[in-house]
Amino acid sequence: MSKKINMFSEFCDKRLEALFLEEAAGNSLKYIRPVLLLSSAIYLILFVFDFLLLDAGGTENMIKYSLFPRLFIFVLCLFVFLFSKTSKHYGLVLKVVSALAILMYVLHIYMALHFMALDLTCEALNIFMLVLALFFLPSRWIVNFIISVAVCVLFLLFSPLLLKGISPGTTAVLSVYFLWLIVVMSGLTLRTNSYKRELYAKGLELERMTLTDSLTNAGNRMASDEMIKRLCDEKRRFCVALFDIDDFKRINDTCGHSVGDEVLKKIVSLVRENIREHDMLARWGGEEFILLLRDTTLETSVEIAERLCRLISSTNFENVGFSVTASFGLTEYMPGDGLASILRRVDRRLYSAKKSGKNRVCVSGE
Repeated sequence: MSKKINMFSEFCDKRLEALFLEEAAGNSLKYIRPVLLLSSAIYLILFVFDFLLLDAGGTENMIKYSLFPRLFIFVLCLFVFLFSKTSKHYGLVLKVVSALAILMYVLHIYMALHFMALDLTCEALNIFMLVLALFFLPSRWIVNFIISVAVCVLFLLFSPLLLKGISPGTTAVLSVYFLWLIVVMSGLTLRTNSYKRELYAKGLELERMTLTDSLTNAGNRMASDEMIKRLCDEKRRFCVALFDIDDFKRINDTCGHSVGDEVLKKIVSLVRENIREHDMLARWGGEEFILLLRDTTLETSVEIAERLCRLISSTNFENVGFSVTASFGLTEYMPGDGLASILRRVDRRLYSAKKSGKNRVCVSGE
């Protein structure tokens, strides 16, 4: 998985970029949810000030042009708040939040036009806040840039209608102000986004090193233990094979430890080539390896283990003058199982395979 970052401060690897954005969206929603709810509540409460301070031509107009739009926004925000608490599609939720922010500003213009003339300074500040919010939402930089430019251009196009008596000179000043705003925010967020992705890539690398065996590049015991715990919590069907290279000490003693290391790496390569992508292989310790076969019946797992057993024994290992074999213990997940019970059971099966003559598969229940 490539961790290179392109000129738009995105990972070149689309899959990695999607993972980053989804995680960033999930983290940011922890803060956006309460802010969204609080903002919508304040937005609704402001109706009281409209009613007391503004002359709208009667209660009916006040309800029509102030209460209904504010109530509409509050209901929408409440729906998005509840939806975001249950949805796992964090990126989609953030897109909805962005659209909601723009809609709130449009309704603000709609309400203000019925009560008073728009103030240039106030509206310029509103656009500033909107662009600021859009740029800091964890989305693709280019998307935030395009939306921000569109918001500013539309405001400038409609400014003669919204701001009565605005002169061409003032429009030109506004254009320069918005251009400066977008350039500054683009530069800041471009560098910030790049920095965040660099940190994310380093975090992934540290996680990989923590959960990976440095010699064979297979998973390590910590990784396999965590996966077994997760699968047990999910109560998913899976099988566990624990296998050990027979008489591995003989290989180290007669051929040298460097040859023994090459044997370990070759066996990892052989196993990986003959299991599915979503199965997991980890080095459990020394010359012992553990294989997690997800969504697999015991019968199918036996076939896989026996095929691997035959494959290892029939492989010619370089600089080893004798046959290399492996013994397999195999068990399946049963209701109520945890990490300790599964490992205890599969370890007994491996011991039985060793005791029965090695180079074989012993299944739980035999």
